[in-house]
Amino acid sequence: MNVVEYLRVPQISLALSIGFIYLCVYTMRKLMARVTWRIGPKYVGPAGFFQVFADILKLMVKEDVLPDVEPRYMRIIYGSAPFLLLGLSLALVSATPIPYLVAHIEPLRNSLIWLLLILSLDIVVLIVSTWYVSSKYVFIGSYRALAQMLSYDAVLAMSVLAPAIASRSADIAVVSKGLHGLWYVVSLPLGFVTGLVGVLAEIEAVPFDVPEAPTEVVGGWELEYTGPRFLSLFLAKRMEAFALFVLLASLYLGGDAGYPPLPRGTWLFIKAFLVAVLVMFIVASYPRYSLRGVLSRGWRVWVPLAYANLVLAMIYSALW
Repeated sequence: MNVVEYLRVPQISLALSIGFIYLCVYTMRKLMARVTWRIGPKYVGPAGFFQVFADILKLMVKEDVLPDVEPRYMRIIYGSAPFLLLGLSLALVSATPIPYLVAHIEPLRNSLIWLLLILSLDIVVLIVSTWYVSSKYVFIGSYRALAQMLSYDAVLAMSVLAPAIASRSADIAVVSKGLHGLWYVVSLPLGFVTGLVGVLAEIEAVPFDVPEAPTEVVGGWELEYTGPRFLSLFLAKRMEAFALFVLLASLYLGGDAGYPPLPRGTWLFIKAFLVAVLVMFIVASYPRYSLRGVLSRGWRVWVPLAYANLVLAMIYSALW
């Protein structure tokens, strides 16, 4: 395959991510407004559709301030962390099948392994970059994120590996075909539930937003970032969410399977958006758990359930 074609993948991934993020942020604001009996975005553009664009412009022109961090090289690392996380999130989206479907080129081999590898690097960047920051809220928030990651990354990993084991393949495109044509949301419904919980914890969405809880740690590890750096963090977290929604849709909802005349990539985009809407309803419906509640439920409830789903996938693999 021509290398030049693969150079288009990051560009397509970035374009798809920005479109998806814009659509999801606007939908989330309107949905949360309906749930809480408020109006939501209304004045900027038709039905407030350009409000998100206005907020992006506002963040881009805000003053970029960094706290004093010693030694000097740690200040550089702390300042560059948002852009490193943005790059990792772009790589994460590029490991999913959707940019390859849009570009009509062959996807990565063993893409699930690459995706899990990239996903594990976020917390390393976060912990290293916040190590020398004097703010106690940043320090506490980063270690809350680490504790939550140790619990729920295991849940997410077992949930995404279960369909791969049942399909005997690490290629997302192969796994998305299901078990003899049956989507894994039907044959492994528990895995979809535990995977959804793992995604919620990974993107730090309510009720798993304890690393940045505004009423407890005033924004947590994101507290000291302003302007363009905060915008980069915002985009990085939403791009990561987009990649994980595409991953769940690919593994459990049949991936690009659909009906003409819509292209295959469009069907995967729609399914990822439906997963995002499901997450929005959960965020709008549940209160935040305490840190103790998050960790306790992780190790006592969700890890055993994800492991049970993994064992069931092994049984499927052995029988079929």
